[in-house]
Amino acid sequence: MRYLRNTAKLLIIVLALEMLSPIIPALPGIGVAQAFADQWVCGQDLNNDGNVSDPGETANCVSTQQGQLCPISATDCTQTPVPVTLTGSVTIPADNTFTISGSGNQLIFSWQGGSGTITANGGITFSGTTGPIYLGYSFYDYRDYNFSGSGNLLNFSDTYFDWWTWYEGGTITVNGGVTLSGGAPSWYIGRNTTHVTFSGSGDQLVMTEGFFNCYWGYGCFSSSTQLGAITFSGGNEMAYSCPLGSQYACMDNGGTMQCSPNQCVDLTTNPATITQTNSNMLQNNGQTDSSGNCLGQIYIFSGRCERCEQAGVKDGFHDCCANKGSMVLSDSVGGVSALGTAASAVTDIYHLAQVAYYTNAILTTGGAAVTSSLSSASLAVQQAVTDGVAAGSVDAGMEAYAAALLNPTTIALAAAMYLVNYFLLQSCDQQDMEVSMLNASGYCHYVGEYCEESWPLIGCVQEAKGYCCFNSKLARIIQEQGRPQLKDFQPDGAWGTGQSPNCRGFTPQEFQMIDFSKIDLSSYYGDIEKNLSTTLQNANANMQQKINGFYQNTQK
Repeated sequence: MRYLRNTAKLLIIVLALEMLSPIIPALPGIGVAQAFADQWVCGQDLNNDGNVSDPGETANCVSTQQGQLCPISATDCTQTPVPVTLTGSVTIPADNTFTISGSGNQLIFSWQGGSGTITANGGITFSGTTGPIYLGYSFYDYRDYNFSGSGNLLNFSDTYFDWWTWYEGGTITVNGGVTLSGGAPSWYIGRNTTHVTFSGSGDQLVMTEGFFNCYWGYGCFSSSTQLGAITFSGGNEMAYSCPLGSQYACMDNGGTMQCSPNQCVDLTTNPATITQTNSNMLQNNGQTDSSGNCLGQIYIFSGRCERCEQAGVKDGFHDCCANKGSMVLSDSVGGVSALGTAASAVTDIYHLAQVAYYTNAILTTGGAAVTSSLSSASLAVQQAVTDGVAAGSVDAGMEAYAAALLNPTTIALAAAMYLVNYFLLQSCDQQDMEVSMLNASGYCHYVGEYCEESWPLIGCVQEAKGYCCFNSKLARIIQEQGRPQLKDFQPDGAWGTGQSPNCRGFTPQEFQMIDFSKIDLSSYYGDIEKNLSTTLQNANANMQQKINGFYQNTQK
């Protein structure tokens, strides 16, 4: 046990030289396609948690003749028949011939020198035209008039009685599901008739005759008499109202009139707000002297800002931050020579995620969307992707990369392949896979949540978690327990926010001020014991194999 503790202390000093290892820069990757193909979208916070990123809380809007309808919380509208109403008035002078015709929702009365209309509302229309109707009289005959409604027909006629009978007039058809009743049957024009008026009053077509009468000793007087009325009942047109409030419009959703309390937003004209983690981090790219010594500020145990996406619209409501699988990386137990291996292992994790993501994208989409990004990747990544595509397998691409570069004693390839395949099936992106492998290995410190994508007038539809990920588990432990001891990392380690994590390392001066006696390495000792035990078992097995081989050779 004393050996293990001494080894741990040695590793603290050795890994402090991590300032010589580069911080991994952000690698080019590919984003996940939006789950919402249409531009009209809507949302509602159904569980009142302050965002709309849970399944069922966002949707594509339905395009209707009346506009865009949000299907979330859509409610059937109530319907009531629209009453038929007739408006307008037409006065036809006596001693005229007139016709009546139907055009749309209007009855048109025409005579020599004039015309007029009566308009019907309530979804009904008129069709047909009557023959000439003579509005006049003589000393030797009279005309009998009959205006009536029957079924959906308006009947107009006048009959001339003299030496023979003559009929004029016709029928107007009323469409729209109405039933007509009543009328003005058997009335006639006398000598004193001055005019006849047709007028709309509510659901009735009213007919009135005007008179001019003279009485001996009293003078002449004008008067009028209502001849009758035709009533319009029923009708097919319905009025719809939203039970949620009159401010919400009813729309035809596949034959059902519905309304929704949620507004639709066009992301084309009102684009989503995308928030990325702050990737401006320290990198090993400062000036050096001729011997390679850093001329700028040195930082020890610097980390990298990372994020993973929680269930939301971008990943098809799959949790890409889920803790799945077992440890992928493990800190080496070796000496100074192990430092490069540890740093390389983290680099390989990023490249491994690239290989998996690019290979999957090419196999599933044909590769048109990833060609430019792949060309900027390392040659090793490009070759592994080529091998994976040729074999038709993401695992084949990862195995090809592992065979060329990975240190099998540092990276558990099987665990890495399990995590990668799991998150690919969840529509997670490259950075999600990177965080899953690093976080499962204990290399990351969780900083906080933030909203990665927000829709105007709707709210946050995609949340993410921000991390600081380091080149080793030991670096993460020293960062978490060393920061609270230093003034510049107050309060609570000054980790920043989920959107903008502060992952900078220690300056040499700060590093010297850390009291390592207060740092608990118990969780790290277990890894060292496990790795050392595995190393010793492998060494014993190798030694036994060599002994057996030597013995067998001496027997020949």
